[in-house]
Amino acid sequence: MAYQQTEDTIPQEFICPLTLEVMDDPVMNRAGHSYEQSAIVEWLRQSKDGTCPLTRKAIKISDFVSNRFLQKKIQVWRQEQGEDLTDSETESSVDDVADANKSTMFMSLYERGRKHSIKTRKSKSSNRTAGYLALTSRRRG
Repeated sequence: MAYQQTEDTIPQEFICPLTLEVMDDPVMNRAGHSYEQSAIVEWLRQSKDGTCPLTRKAIKISDFVSNRFLQKKIQVWRQEQGEDLTDSETESSVDDVADANKSTMFMSLYERGRKHSIKTRKSKSSNRTAGYLALTSRRRG
């Protein structure tokens, strides 16, 4: 159930840009934008061109990952607001937020390493091609 409040006390990062409600199940795309999962799935299903609602760049559902860090922050915030949560949600704590933060940092480092690996492979491939061209030009000359 989405939590909706009109006060200015809700942190902006908790609000889905599509539903304008506090998110229950936030997902994040590669650009770092978070949405309520059901809202972005519906957006993409109805979208003819499959674009991000904020940037208008092409996206697909596989570009999204669960934003557990934000989800835990929202749960802690709701507890602080005195919202009645289910038993599974009340197990959240500041430690859970720290664990989610570590997970987010790991994913960020993983993505950086993956990008570096791709660059390195492309660089090695270019170097091999350049070396081959250099060798073939020596033989002809």
